[in-house]
Amino acid sequence: MKRSNEYAQATRINAPKTVWMALAYSFAVRCSSDPDSPTIIEAALYDEWRILHQNGIVPQRPRGGIS
Repeated sequence: MKRSNEYAQATRINAPKTVWMALAYSFAVRCSSDPDSPTIIEAALYDEWRILHQNGIVPQRPRGGIS
């Protein structure tokens, strides 16, 4: 079942999930204090996912992750 949220509805970009993940990772790299650290990038992505879930924007709980 496909789900949507206010952020997904705010854009007109229609792209597959793998493209969105690449965009998110690339943006996190650009915003990172250490763009050469995949661990920091992954931790930032999991933290953002956790925040989106806690605020009811995405229903899916973060899986796995870095502490």
